[in-house]
Amino acid sequence: MSASSPSQAKEQDDDTKPLWTYVTKIKSGGGDGNYEIKYNICDVTFNGSYTRVGAHLLKIIRKGVRGCQKITNAKLIDLKKIDNEATLRVEKSKTKFVSLPLVSTQHQMDTTILGDDPKKRKTSTVESVFNLQARETLDHEIARMFYSSRLLFHLARNSHYRKAFAYAANNYIDGYQPPGYNKLRTTLLQNERRHVENLLQPIKNA
Repeated sequence: MSASSPSQAKEQDDDTKPLWTYVTKIKSGGGDGNYEIKYNICDVTFNGSYTRVGAHLLKIIRKGVRGCQKITNAKLIDLKKIDNEATLRVEKSKTKFVSLPLVSTQHQMDTTILGDDPKKRKTSTVESVFNLQARETLDHEIARMFYSSRLLFHLARNSHYRKAFAYAANNYIDGYQPPGYNKLRTTLLQNERRHVENLLQPIKNA
């Protein structure tokens, strides 16, 4: 059997695909998730993916796949339980959409734009109302970011946090998306480190 690559080993340990533990991967069939596989229970060898492994072990009728004849009814029940638990883990791990709190701008419009003094109130415009709705919606989205990631509320006092949103508000960039996980931990982190090292170089030289 050929040595498993790091990606194959990671897939073998994936608790969302537990049936991999009942087969031996002889070699990869390419980057499409297919392998030359040998079943540990019946010694049958075939080429395929995890879907085919599940069909064979769970005796699911699929074209070109025959259920394993050496799996007893008791073993089949155990395997189905394991597979169902993995399916539940996958479903629970999916991000579920939760609506934001309702935007209520009437009070804000009365107190923020129109003022508390009735004599100083002006007729509001449609643009003003939409602007208030956008502000409140953005407030809720930012708050949800804090709550869902368990960020410390002290982050709201961070000057860079405030500068980032102020810059975004004052310099509208069409289609802008904030940096993702990989960019934050690679390119941006490397640039920041290089920049700080350059700033420190005169001190080191002295």
